[in-house]
Amino acid sequence: MSPAVVLQLRRLVSTYLPELVGFATLLAIMMILSRFEYVPGTGFHYSRPRAISGDEPHYLVTVNSLLLDGDLDLSNNYRSSRQGGHDAGRLFRSRELDHHSLLVNSVTRERARFHEVYAGGLPPCPWYPDCPQDQLSPRFADRAVVRELSSHPLGFPVLIAGALAALRPTPRQIELYSVQVVVVISWLAVVLTYVLCRRLGLSRTWAAGAVATLLGSSWLPYSKSFYSEPAIGLFLVVALLAMQSGQPILAGLAVAAAAACKAPFLLVGGVWFLERLWAGRGREALLMAASTGGAFGGSVLLSFVTTGIPVASGHQGLLPPDGLRNLFLSLFDQSHGVLPYVPWAFVGFIGCFKALDPKEDNLMARWIALACLSLLVVLASWGSTGGHCYGPRFWVPLLPALAILSVLVVKEAGRALRLAFSVVVGLSAFFAVNGWVRYSQSFNSPLPW
Repeated sequence: MSPAVVLQLRRLVSTYLPELVGFATLLAIMMILSRFEYVPGTGFHYSRPRAISGDEPHYLVTVNSLLLDGDLDLSNNYRSSRQGGHDAGRLFRSRELDHHSLLVNSVTRERARFHEVYAGGLPPCPWYPDCPQDQLSPRFADRAVVRELSSHPLGFPVLIAGALAALRPTPRQIELYSVQVVVVISWLAVVLTYVLCRRLGLSRTWAAGAVATLLGSSWLPYSKSFYSEPAIGLFLVVALLAMQSGQPILAGLAVAAAAACKAPFLLVGGVWFLERLWAGRGREALLMAASTGGAFGGSVLLSFVTTGIPVASGHQGLLPPDGLRNLFLSLFDQSHGVLPYVPWAFVGFIGCFKALDPKEDNLMARWIALACLSLLVVLASWGSTGGHCYGPRFWVPLLPALAILSVLVVKEAGRALRLAFSVVVGLSAFFAVNGWVRYSQSFNSPLPW
């Protein structure tokens, strides 16, 4: 290495030494505390990172199938878990576990969700494919021609399996390593949130404030989860960075990656495309649309070729909306509402309303506001607030963006409002830390605990 390069590296390290030390320390704390759980009355206990409930064990089953079998057929993995294997995680060994899967008849091409395949009048059999032959619908009784495929999108399990493939983990290690990958993903999103703040011209102090705001939210508990939301959040931060840097192709690819984990986030790319057109940036709009469409279209084609399913829609499918009730619950519900769990998000929503004013010239604020608006549209059109999970699951991917927007709003406010915001962030941080150290105890728990 040339002396000039060495000198340049030394300058970079000396310039960014506080950030390097701070973020390295943060990663160490997140990795260490992901292995501990607080139990009231007895204190902290070592708790190996694991899938807890909800969709987590089912994502893990798909990761195991990809790493150990090299396929997407989950029948043997669910059977292995029921017989004591680690495929669905340690908590679900030798237990009857409902399957989040689709059964596909390779001869007739018929498919149905796991809970739909039983003969009329008979209760579901929780250990397919070992169910009695006469308990299954005749369409799916011939197990020799039936494949069992995940009903969840493949983006997140493929991401985790790809990150672990070079490590060649054993069946006992896959669960631990998978959750630790989510810890690293969550940490990377925090780092890029700071980088984006600095690119927007914020000082180190204000950028650190945005990081503290983000960590004082449900982002922290989800960093030790096995849900796809932190990965989606990371991809959206990458997309915002790319938009800010004038790289529409990278922004489109990041949106496509988010949509591969959950298809409704494709709408974010759609509203950004329209905004670029409205702003007279047609070339940027077309480049972003082409990269998003090409990448997401490729993932749809791959999913259709390998599974026969273009876009997986989850365990329960597309639930019909219940008027605006679901939208209200996603904002205010004591178990899954974003405002009870993350009260500082109210400031971010104020920033969204301001940013949608045509006279507002802050592009980053406008892009974040449009992303939030697209999620509100999705939540108003769907009859779910996240299922069995911790807190405001569906809002987690947008918490980094909302933290940035909240800091942009508070930066222009007076001292009294800044103090009030700090108090609200402290309250939110109390909830977040509580959920972080008691994650497995906090599913569907209403506030206050």
